[in-house]
Amino acid sequence: MPQFPFPLETVHGLKALETYDRLRAEGRGTPVMLGHDEALHRHAQHLASPNLETVEAIEQRAIATPFPQAWREKRQQEIADLYGEDDDIAVTGGKWPEQVVPQDFAQHLNLLTRKPLERVHIALLPTRDPTLVPAFLHYGGWNECPDAAGQVAAARHWKTRFGAEIVAVADDIVEYRVQRRPATRAEAMELAQEQYDFCPDIVLQGTDTLEHLAAILMESDWWFFWWD
Repeated sequence: MPQFPFPLETVHGLKALETYDRLRAEGRGTPVMLGHDEALHRHAQHLASPNLETVEAIEQRAIATPFPQAWREKRQQEIADLYGEDDDIAVTGGKWPEQVVPQDFAQHLNLLTRKPLERVHIALLPTRDPTLVPAFLHYGGWNECPDAAGQVAAARHWKTRFGAEIVAVADDIVEYRVQRRPATRAEAMELAQEQYDFCPDIVLQGTDTLEHLAAILMESDWWFFWWD
């Protein structure tokens, strides 16, 4: 495996979040959970690629492409190109669910068995700005997954509004922890629309409607994004 360029701590899944919180409190940098051995290997391979864009250049592109406005326009254009109309796939209009299961943190688990992983890798990145995690990892840019600049732009918007911070970036999954949930259904629906524009599959292959996603967001301290 190529050498990973940042310091690492490797712990059992049961201690992963505790270790992350300790590293965050120490203030020596920004921790991010990278997942199991295979996920770490893929991160290391990607970061060993030649001619990667600098973190500073990624940050400048993020500033130049504000979220959510730019992503909403991009999504509308994609829908127009695919379906010949400037409208979204029908993911609204559902009933507000009476009960939902809150989203919980999952990156320390085997997603199939839900058992804790034997080994979870946590990197310590040389920044105090958690919104730059995707830039240091050069994360994204395949299929519908936003590139690193898009990830940074979204992270900054959501940190301002909800105190959201990226905790885990592993393969095709990004997980956030939030300090403030949306307080009203209207605010939750606005956030659900932003998350759908950013990651359509969490609705199209998950909640089915924005109302269901919005209801989950009102009950959860964790956000889960997934791209195939």
